[in-house]
Order: sequence, then C-alpha cells, then structure tokens
Amino acid sequence: MMGRRLWVVAAALGLASSTPSQAQRPIPVLSRAELSSLRSTVGIASLGTDVGTSAGASTFDPSVAFQSERDLGGRRAPWAILASAVMPGAGQFILKQKRGFAYVALEAYAWIGYGSSASDARSTRRGYRSLSNSVARAPFASNGRSGDFDYYERMEHYLESGAFDRVDGGLLEPEEDSSTFNGSTWLLARRTYWTNPAVAPDRLSAEWRKAESFYLQRAIRPEYRWSWRNASGAYDQFRRLIRRSNDEERAALSNLGLALGNHVLSTIDAYVAIRLQQRADLGPQGYQVSFAVPMQLTR
Repeated sequence: MMGRRLWVVAAALGLASSTPSQAQRPIPVLSRAELSSLRSTVGIASLGTDVGTSAGASTFDPSVAFQSERDLGGRRAPWAILASAVMPGAGQFILKQKRGFAYVALEAYAWIGYGSSASDARSTRRGYRSLSNSVARAPFASNGRSGDFDYYERMEHYLESGAFDRVDGGLLEPEEDSSTFNGSTWLLARRTYWTNPAVAPDRLSAEWRKAESFYLQRAIRPEYRWSWRNASGAYDQFRRLIRRSNDEERAALSNLGLALGNHVLSTIDAYVAIRLQQRADLGPQGYQVSFAVPMQLTR
C-alpha cells in the first residue's frame, strides 16, 4: 500500500518515467482515507477530493479549479454597490435584503432633520438681524446692510460697539472705554505694541503706527455701530435668537453628516454581503485547486 502511495506522489511530481515496452495502465483512484494519509505523509497542503486520471491525462483547467465571481452573482455586484452609494438601501433591495428599509428610513430621518434645522437656522438668523437693525443700530447712521457672522457674535458679547473715532475730523482718536468692543480692541492694541499701554508714544513712532493699524483692521466702523443700552429686554431676546440659530446650524450639520455616513455604511454593507454570498456559493471547502499529471504513466 505504501509503495503505491509513493508511486502516485512520484507521478504527481513528474519523477515517474515512461517506458514504451511496458503496458500502460490508468492511475489508481485513492479513497478518502488513503488520500488523507498521503497528505500527512508527504506534506502536500491541499489536494482535490478526486485526485486521479485515466491514461489520457487532462491538464490544469483554471475555469474549473476557480469559480469566477460572474458565476457567483457578480453581475449584480457592481449595480448593488453603486445603488447603495447613490441611495442607501437600494443595493440591499437588489440583493433582496429586508434591512434595506432601515437604510431608507435612516436616510429620510437625516434629510428631514437637516431640512428642518436649516430652515429654523435661517428663520432665527433673519430674526436677530432684524431685531438688531430695529433696536441696537437704529440710533446711528446705519446703511441697513447685514454684517457677517463675527459681527453678530461681537454684538452678542458687547452691549455697545463704542465710537470708531471719538473726535470728528482731524487725527484718529480711538474709543477708550474698554467695556465697548472698540475700546477693548484699542486696549489690546496698546498692550500688544506699546511699551507702556497707559502712556501714548509719538504718533510718528512705529509703536503708534502698529497699534493704529491693528485698531483700523478690527474696530467697528460708524455705519455698523450698535448699542443695546436701555434695551435690556430686546438684548436678551437677541442673544436667545443668536444662540438658537447657532444650535440649529450645528444640528443641520450633524444631520448632514448622518446622511453621508448612511451612504457609506450602506455601500460597505452591500459589498460585504456580496462577498459573503460569493464565499457561501463556493461551498464549505472554499477555493479548491485540482490538478492532473500531463503525461501517460506506467509502472
């Protein structure tokens, strides 16, 4: 028995010789028990379950040894993955998976939440801008134009903007009341560039010019001046509106991120489901490699 095993191994490795004078006979087919023993004896990692051939030996056929993705539902794979990327849940429906409804529901929830939060953010933004124009900016020469986001953030934290120039005409005289926004800006400029913030250097000195440039870049101009003094109720309402607007903006971004994440998750889910199905179609033994000796063998 062992001699026949070694003869088959030698034949598989191409070591058996062929002599024309000897009769040819087919390679014996081993049983499963003999095949398992042969594997452990010679150290061959993996042989097909049907090793053996006739005198007219066949050659290695990759189309039989390896099952292609096309035979395992690969025609649907690209469409299912692409569909999930475009519309979460669509790929799962193509693959006939009920969890596609969960992706559709989550997508609807995210976009409805985004639309609602974005709408509320715009509404409250119009509200606090209108309130600031009618109350805080009304006593001054306002051009009616809305400021940027930072402008209203400053208005939220400072009761007054303060004057841009305390004296009309002549040289610039910045606001000195540090409780106002312009006054605090001028104080920061003096602390940053002056040797002594309480003692003004010569106006032609580099210290003054740098501090003045800093102030001119950040101070609130006359056309955007505001004051909430004697309007505490309106000021409280303004701050509530601006905080609510900021919260709604963050909620809108969160819902947008949820929608994008749902697209990614659905796409990955479709891809993994296809790969698992392909693996299941291959059977419990996974990929198999079979081979036959491309020659006629004799004793």
